[in-house]
Amino acid sequence: MFAGLAGWHLVIIAVIVSPVLIAAIGIPIAVAQGRARRDAGLVTNPRLNPLSIAAFVSAFLIGIVGVVLGHVARSQIRRSGEAGWGFATFALFLGYWATAVTLLGVVSVVGAALWQS
Repeated sequence: MFAGLAGWHLVIIAVIVSPVLIAAIGIPIAVAQGRARRDAGLVTNPRLNPLSIAAFVSAFLIGIVGVVLGHVARSQIRRSGEAGWGFATFALFLGYWATAVTLLGVVSVVGAALWQS
């Protein structure tokens, strides 16, 4: 009569142990995922540096102003951790390019005027 009970030990152990294992593994994973979802909403985007936008816009209009504002904006961004590094860098690139083209144009016009006289 007790000879057949030996096979049932495995089934009883499996029925009792498997929910315990699932709870022991599943609960910490669920708690960690819930904490990660809750913490993910706490991250905010850094504020955009207004001087980087001013540098970007002024680089299209007057190159040297864009260069000066771009350097000041990058300095502020480096210190404060604000966003806008790309705007300030592109303003520097565009400002230097516009200043070089303007200087080349002025030298060409002055050279042509001196050549004609």
